[in-house]
Amino acid sequence: MKKLRQQTQEKIILSANVLGIYTWNSEESSNDIEIDSAGLFSLEVENEFGCKGTDSMELFIQELPILELGNDTSICEGESVLFNSGNEGLEYKWNSGDITSEITVSSAGNYKLTVIDSIGCAVIDSVRLIAHKLPDLNLGSDTSVCEGNSLVLTTGNSGITQLWSTLDTTNSITVSKSGTYSVLVSDSNGCSSFDSLTLLVANLPIVDLGNDTAVCAGELIELNAEGVGLNYTWNTGGEASTIMILNEGVYVVEVVDENGCVAVDSFKLVVNEIPFVSIGNDTSICEGQYLHLKADTSANNFLWSTGENTQDIIVDTSAVFSVEVLNDFGCKASDSLKLTVNILPIVELGNDTTLCEGENIILNAYNSNASYTWNNGIVSNSINVLKAGIYNVSVSDEIGCTVLDTIEVSVRELPVVALGRDTTICEGETLTFQTNYPDNYTITWNTGSNEKEITINNKGLLNLKVKNEIGCLSEDDIFISQEILPDPFPEKTVSFCEGDEFELKPSAGNERYDIYWVENKFSRTYTVYESGIYSGVIAGNFCTDTALIVVTKIDTPDATIKDVNSIGYFCFESQRFCLVHHQDSVNHLHRCR
Repeated sequence: MKKLRQQTQEKIILSANVLGIYTWNSEESSNDIEIDSAGLFSLEVENEFGCKGTDSMELFIQELPILELGNDTSICEGESVLFNSGNEGLEYKWNSGDITSEITVSSAGNYKLTVIDSIGCAVIDSVRLIAHKLPDLNLGSDTSVCEGNSLVLTTGNSGITQLWSTLDTTNSITVSKSGTYSVLVSDSNGCSSFDSLTLLVANLPIVDLGNDTAVCAGELIELNAEGVGLNYTWNTGGEASTIMILNEGVYVVEVVDENGCVAVDSFKLVVNEIPFVSIGNDTSICEGQYLHLKADTSANNFLWSTGENTQDIIVDTSAVFSVEVLNDFGCKASDSLKLTVNILPIVELGNDTTLCEGENIILNAYNSNASYTWNNGIVSNSINVLKAGIYNVSVSDEIGCTVLDTIEVSVRELPVVALGRDTTICEGETLTFQTNYPDNYTITWNTGSNEKEITINNKGLLNLKVKNEIGCLSEDDIFISQEILPDPFPEKTVSFCEGDEFELKPSAGNERYDIYWVENKFSRTYTVYESGIYSGVIAGNFCTDTALIVVTKIDTPDATIKDVNSIGYFCFESQRFCLVHHQDSVNHLHRCR
């Protein structure tokens, strides 16, 4: 039985599409019927031969999804509204392109939704959204006024509801105190706008350049109008809040704040001469030397950076030395000198050392901006040493400081490692290598052994590394080949009859080998006539092998002729006789029939 679901208010046509007499359970007899209600429908069809066939189908009516987006609605600009289909687990198609059961929108327009259930039944609803503009409102940017002034704030709207933070309801207010002022305006659609403005009522700027004063020549003094965010006009032409002054004179500043408030102040400067002082230019000395410093000045008070208060001092360390002098006007002057005490060049060739034969060592005496003299005549900062000897170097820096260092280099011969030429061993043969190195030498075979003696019974590359007690390393390789000969005589035991002969020879496939017999060294084959053990030899490129062949000659049996006819003689030339072997082991001669 088939089952079919149908959307509400739809009709379907049932048809069997075969020839015959139709009988529906609805009592109709047409080839097809139209149905629009739920139920079980069956059909019996009888053909011209009286044969009948039946089928049935049950129809279910699917209710459409319930969809109600609500009435057309309106919002204020900047707001949003949620449209919900009220259904879950179905297919959703909004004209906005969304496919969710609900959407949140903030733009005006017509929104249409199609909801489709699991069998394709669909329902459509739409809703219109109107978005009202907010009332225009702009109080302007935050601002300030000078102390004693006021500001008029206006909404620029009339005929709508207005409420200020001052509780005023007019379209404008006048304010003269610092604070934040705000207003809320609402139109007939219920849409509201809000704005605020912060007003700063600034005090008149306070400017104080300080008392008139006197300074020493060359001394900078800063005049500061001490304002933030102000505009300045100095009689020097400067426009910054501060100026640095050196010369005598009267200095005037006019300060205007951001609100246009103005203040003025002046300052008188007197300039006294400063003394001259010099202790010389920067210099350098070698380690162990000293330097005499003297303050050349007309002043009579001294203070050195070392704490001394005399006119001259003695120094011998790297440092910046300075002196401050004071004249009768209290004006100070100072001078400084940088003294560099160059440490003797650092030369460390290292401890006396021993090289392995064939090795080298780089002796490096490098010092920045230095010159070098080695006892072998080389003048570079480093030398490459290959031979034993005593090496010394004299290093002088750029100011002539010199130092000498010496090293003795010895050269140790490498251990002698000689495994010999590459060789070949035969199958089953071993090869023994013996060494006689001292016990403090390290021996390493590539087999993993560390023994002085090693025995090899297979082919391959054999490597030996030998390191003496100071690490000098030598090594040698030998390649060992192994020759394996075939067995050319697979049969080790053979026999033949007396009176015959037997030829001993190798099997086929061994033609490339030299094969001969101990009993006949000049032939690959050997013919034997007697029993015995014969030695066949196969020789390869390096190896030989011997096979023992056991040969047995089978003797002819003894026969006794018995005169069973008792005639006393035999005429072999004219008579025929048969030799018959009986169980008594006696051969009887009968005349053949």
